[in-house]
Amino acid sequence: MIEQLITSSFLIVAVLLLRKFAFPEKADSSETEMVEMSYTIRLEKVRSFTLGSLHQGDRFYDGTVDAFVGEVEKIESEAYCETRINEQGETVQVEVPGYYTVLLTLRGEGLDKEDGYYLSGLVELKSGSKFLMYSKYIELEGEVCSIALAGEKEAA
Repeated sequence: MIEQLITSSFLIVAVLLLRKFAFPEKADSSETEMVEMSYTIRLEKVRSFTLGSLHQGDRFYDGTVDAFVGEVEKIESEAYCETRINEQGETVQVEVPGYYTVLLTLRGEGLDKEDGYYLSGLVELKSGSKFLMYSKYIELEGEVCSIALAGEKEAA
């Protein structure tokens, strides 16, 4: 009986030592400090009603995991244009009445990891990726144009 107890104790210690040295744990992401970041989302073919529903200071959340992703800092808009072929067979840019292209700049907190940026530590943020988000007033899908950490200029 005592021999079995001693043998099982040695086995447990051996397994724990093997686990500790053979499979070291990765650094915990909660130890990483959150940093302030600013990013711009491009929204295409936005109706004037939708544009009117955007306000500086609105808080937005991710559409898939419901995590806070930022607060609106700046809203820029211009007439939305589509490429069409005219009567002469030429390709031309034509403004579409009542529709806009919107650049929405948000400021939020996230992690700056080796493999990318993560808003609220959960939502991956990559330039060129599609992004679904919502606020108290509206739900939007756009493309991330640029990302900058606090104190840096935004880069695409």
